[in-house]
Amino acid sequence: MGTEQAPKLSYPSNRLVAVLPRSEQVEEAVAGLRAAGIDDERIVVRCCEAEAGRFDPTNDEVSGLTGLVRVVQRVLGDETEKLQRLDDALAAGHYVLEIEPELDGDATHADLHELGSLLTDAGAREVSYYGEWAIEDFDPPVT
Repeated sequence: MGTEQAPKLSYPSNRLVAVLPRSEQVEEAVAGLRAAGIDDERIVVRCCEAEAGRFDPTNDEVSGLTGLVRVVQRVLGDETEKLQRLDDALAAGHYVLEIEPELDGDATHADLHELGSLLTDAGAREVSYYGEWAIEDFDPPVT
């Protein structure tokens, strides 16, 4: 599990990302992820003002088809707003977990939902999988 300072991202590709307000929730989520078979090197915990600015929706360092998709997502989708909420959470002293699930031919959509449920059960919000072409939300429905 890492806590390293990384360069700004315009998009956390192929990552399951969640916001957790308290350290106890982070500990519960990480324990659940480990129990689900996620290796520590696939879990990154980011926290607090030192990490604010990590998610930069205006970062245009990607090119080609991926760069074009990012531009379309920013214009037509809610990517910019979602990334800003992640950054705001860090600035407010909350934690952001980035999980890189092992997605191979055997991994299914249900596997992502299971991890998303595990995170929401630990108290996470803003739980989303940032796939290569789309963002999928795993927040529980509002009742």
